[in-house]
Amino acid sequence: HYISIHIQKNVFASPVFISVAMLFLLSFIFSSRVNAFILSRSNDIINSLKGKLSSNQEGFKVRGFLMATQLSFSIIMIALIVIIVEQFRFINSTDKGFEDKNTVVIKIRDDNFSGTEAFEESIRKLSGVTKVDGSSFYLDNVETKDLFEIETKQGTIKRLTTYMNCGYDYLDVLDIELIKGRNFDKDRTTDDGGAYIINETAAKEFGWKDPVGEIIRGPLNTDRDEGEVIGVVNDFHFASLHSKIEPLIIFLVNESWGIRYVYLKFNTDNPGQLITQIEDEYKKIYGDLPFEWEYLDLKYQSLYREDYEIRNVFQVGLIVSILISCLGIFSISALLVILREKEMGIRKVIGATPWQLFYLHMRTFAKFLIIAIAIGWPATWYLSQQWLDNFAYHINLNPWYFIVPALITLLIVLITSGYHGIKSSRVNPVDILKHE
Repeated sequence: HYISIHIQKNVFASPVFISVAMLFLLSFIFSSRVNAFILSRSNDIINSLKGKLSSNQEGFKVRGFLMATQLSFSIIMIALIVIIVEQFRFINSTDKGFEDKNTVVIKIRDDNFSGTEAFEESIRKLSGVTKVDGSSFYLDNVETKDLFEIETKQGTIKRLTTYMNCGYDYLDVLDIELIKGRNFDKDRTTDDGGAYIINETAAKEFGWKDPVGEIIRGPLNTDRDEGEVIGVVNDFHFASLHSKIEPLIIFLVNESWGIRYVYLKFNTDNPGQLITQIEDEYKKIYGDLPFEWEYLDLKYQSLYREDYEIRNVFQVGLIVSILISCLGIFSISALLVILREKEMGIRKVIGATPWQLFYLHMRTFAKFLIIAIAIGWPATWYLSQQWLDNFAYHINLNPWYFIVPALITLLIVLITSGYHGIKSSRVNPVDILKHE
């Protein structure tokens, strides 16, 4: 299932889908009327033999242009769906830098630090819970940047930097990889208020080849004094791939900061029952405050909600465009059989082979396809670049994203018009010419 088409019902009510559908419908109705007009004006065998398929040549040109436009829509839709699916595969295969499976996040609406610690301890004892810790971090909801003083080779600089605070075991809960130095340690009293962990991007942008031991002060508007970097973690995506990974400073949470989110890893076949037990423990401490929780992996997927909606609209557009193109090709193919039946009969009398007649019939559609490619490829490149530019990390376009849709459209043309092509190649001259 390369294209993996899954359509949601609400897509059909979206303004984008309605606009595209109306455009296709009007194009098909107009082209059908042109067909009828051409048939009503075409009965001259001399024009046919000269390659003028009707006495109203301009009408046929209009019909051909509409047909090419319909094919170009198919090429664009197929290409965009392939590119969108490939981008989603890229998103799913990209290492987020943390493990979001079997992870529940509980929002804490109370600033009571000791109460949150008690809540963490109570759910840590539940059967099926493997790891628990708190943090200010949540996907696409990292705390506001703040001002830090950074010691560099060029001297002390002040820099507005994203930060988060967490518990001692938080990095372990999310399996965030520590690539240099060490994690926070409960046995080291200096870590509380005097230790920082940074990500790889921070180390690069601060110009630190060996960050461990470097000095950071801040956030400057708080009571935190200076501390040293004790470790570096692998870059992880604390937002969607729409956003570039920024420098991040991590320090321990305490009573002055509070805990905004509690994370827990579970290992149970009945997570619903576990959630009920967690809610019971929550109510014991927080009383009537609402119990808000979410699976971390589902939260990560929700960061791409708009992209999924765009994909669904284009999937529907793909189906509509192919259907309209098939109907258009079939109708103009039938039209060609009627307009050229006398020509085909004469050609067969003078020795044309069935293959040559089939080629003559299909040659017209080859012209339509070339025009469609000339329209479709630039449009595909522009639209795909516009969409991909919304991502800080995305796939690179390559020629196959343009060649494959053209080949698929060619196959559609061959299948749809091939019936009439075979019919033209098997024409019986006697049946055609006896009516003259």
